[in-house]
Amino acid sequence: MTVGAYIHIPFCENKCDYCDFYSIVASEEERKDYIQALLGDIIRNADKSAIIDTIYFGGGNPGLLLPHDVNQLIQAMDEHYLLDVNPEITLECNPTSVSEATLKAFHRAGINRLSLGVQSFNGNLLATLGRQRSKYPDDIIAIAVSIFPRVSLDLMLGIPGQTIQNVKEDLSRIPKDIGHLSLYELTVYPKTRFSDHIKKGLICLNTDEESEGVERFFVESLQGQGFSQYEVSNFSKQDQQSKHNLHYWHYDDFKGFGAGAVSSWKGARYFNTKLPQYMQGVICDEREDLPESTQKLEWLMMNLRLTDGFERKRYRARFGLDVLEDFSSIFEEQAEWFRLSPDSIALTSKGLLFHHNVLSAFVAKC
Repeated sequence: MTVGAYIHIPFCENKCDYCDFYSIVASEEERKDYIQALLGDIIRNADKSAIIDTIYFGGGNPGLLLPHDVNQLIQAMDEHYLLDVNPEITLECNPTSVSEATLKAFHRAGINRLSLGVQSFNGNLLATLGRQRSKYPDDIIAIAVSIFPRVSLDLMLGIPGQTIQNVKEDLSRIPKDIGHLSLYELTVYPKTRFSDHIKKGLICLNTDEESEGVERFFVESLQGQGFSQYEVSNFSKQDQQSKHNLHYWHYDDFKGFGAGAVSSWKGARYFNTKLPQYMQGVICDEREDLPESTQKLEWLMMNLRLTDGFERKRYRARFGLDVLEDFSSIFEEQAEWFRLSPDSIALTSKGLLFHHNVLSAFVAKC
């Protein structure tokens, strides 16, 4: 069995208006102390029962870390866990926070895949999001692809004021050497500055029709640039899929380290504390045992995000029943959403486009 490991770095230069992830602005000294607490977390929970073949540094903005600290964390993982011979090790970062020198140092530290949070190349759209703008994002991306064997870009859909022309401009600035792209839809979370701006009428969201038109254009254009959609929000060229995220979409177990991180292990979910408790050595303060009905629902929610869907034997091996027996009414009543075969189940193009509706049907059933 192979699993993934997620390492949360909750630090940002400033918090974007729309962001709901656990992140804070911290001093260099606080970051140093956090690395020591994180090393303690990794060592305390040492486990060699499964092979870890992916490590993902997420945040926040892990690009704010010192490359030496990243190397320390990777070495600790290698010493206290069964690390694969050639693991995929990804680091998220913002184009504003890295230089050629730091990218080279991250590569020497052990990072072999970089994920750059571009969101948009348009300065006005970034300002709408309350996000810092890099003066030279194209230069940073070009440097990244010259250093790392695999580079992914994050772009965002549904930004207020975003048009098909904006999308055309973004697409024209994606280098041919980029092998992976994540296309996320803007979500408005309560208690964020972005949500407050909408309530005050300072920002108007795009209509559903406008957003759907932009999304369709984006997806079709990416396919024309050699990308294949392998998941609702992810596109890749040959052999460039995110191995780490595939663990989530296959509903595999995973280990989570760091303040606010979550682990999923053998039918239970573990929630780490946030700061300052985490810094005081109180790592995990909540465990949730998942009933089988919840596991079935989450398994389907994750696996149906993949354009290839899943093999029915995998569901049967885990839950002891064929999925068509468990959810026969949904597959019969919403036939236009599914591609069924004797061996596998996947969503149709319509099912992928209305993925949230599909999930709602399963939630209502469970």
